[in-house]
Amino acid sequence: MTLRDTPLWTKFNWLVLPQLLLCIGLTAYLVAGIYIFQALDDELAQKSFNEMLMFEISTLATIGYGDVHPKTTEARAFCIAFAVLGIPLFLLMVANIGKHLTKAFWHIYSGVVGKKHLGALRGDLKMPVFVSALLFISIIAIGSETMAHSGDGTIVDDVYFSFISFATVGFGDKVPLVNSTLRIVFGIVYIVAGVVAISALFTTFNDWLRKLHYIGRRFRGARDVQVWMGGRSMPVSKLLTIVGEEFDASPREIREVLRDLDCLLLSVAEHQEEEKARKRFADTYAPLASEENFDSVTDSKTVLTEK
Repeated sequence: MTLRDTPLWTKFNWLVLPQLLLCIGLTAYLVAGIYIFQALDDELAQKSFNEMLMFEISTLATIGYGDVHPKTTEARAFCIAFAVLGIPLFLLMVANIGKHLTKAFWHIYSGVVGKKHLGALRGDLKMPVFVSALLFISIIAIGSETMAHSGDGTIVDDVYFSFISFATVGFGDKVPLVNSTLRIVFGIVYIVAGVVAISALFTTFNDWLRKLHYIGRRFRGARDVQVWMGGRSMPVSKLLTIVGEEFDASPREIREVLRDLDCLLLSVAEHQEEEKARKRFADTYAPLASEENFDSVTDSKTVLTEK
């Protein structure tokens, strides 16, 4: 049975259940953390549940507003352990949301343009920069009207607060107000959505910069590299064609994979050249620093001094 023949309900379970378990586990982790923090620190015990929850979210998102923080040695030690385990969990959740958001966009796009299974071959498809920027601007625009914070409430302050939160800068001069259940729920959703959006945007920019790095230096030998598959030798281009037919990938997607392989091979070639250059440098100048040469130089200086 191929992936295309898998029942829809099974696909749904594969997609939803891991994310649901991750969210439930992270929620339980946050709630347990609140009670432990308040048991270890009397000042944190005076904080409301909403304030503690926002403190934990800002910690795991590496924002660190600083308005709430542990004061006792025990609470600080627990904060380190809490962050060491919690930050990877939070980043995993953000990465999964971004991945499924990107897949949803390409599925919608493929439905509009009439291409089936677009992106089935490549699991690393990125959201277009225009869409990423539009998503980021839209989230900031919504938050500017609805997200309560300690700033002046001007447009510049609203955008500033959102950006330092999404970029996980968190100077602490502007902090979210979470004095109601609605505000804490919206604040958490807003921060998570913003971190997802800015991560997608920065990833797209990084891909652009990587492509600029290889302009004019394209390595074009990837498609002809021979690989062993099924007991026989075949070029990479043939292998990708077979895989593409299995997953209904378009020729354009296969060409993009080959271009990525070209970039990878060029990067490896550059690394090998750098290693060879370092080795030549070491072979040339290492003898000058050997013990025998050092002794001969010392003896020469001694003779000159005696003269």
